[in-house]
Amino acid sequence: DIGFVRNEVAAAVRGVVGSSVSPDAPLMSSGLDSLGAVELRNALEGRLQVSLPSTLVFDYPTIDAISALVASSIRPQQPQKQQRPSADDGHDLAGDVGDHGGSSSDGERDEDHDLLEDLFSSDPDK
Repeated sequence: DIGFVRNEVAAAVRGVVGSSVSPDAPLMSSGLDSLGAVELRNALEGRLQVSLPSTLVFDYPTIDAISALVASSIRPQQPQKQQRPSADDGHDLAGDVGDHGGSSSDGERDEDHDLLEDLFSSDPDK
């Protein structure tokens, strides 16, 4: 949850800087120095159990920017849907059906196989 992460980042910034900082204010302009940047990164890694770049405050200069980075790194990754092959990608769909023998479980020729074979045949006269 981005709200939780933002609160954690803001608390860590408060602990290092010694005062509250606006979420969209540049941290280096708000009293954070290079040593404080290292302390902040270490504090966030410890609090949130994430690995952060050593250039964190320079690459992500605000609480909002750091929060977005941290939230994206702790958000569970969604598995990508497996795409089905299409005739446009050069994949031989009729060949896939042919790999199964084109037979149903009772040994009869599968009508779907014949249809696919006709549709994806490279022979234009079929």
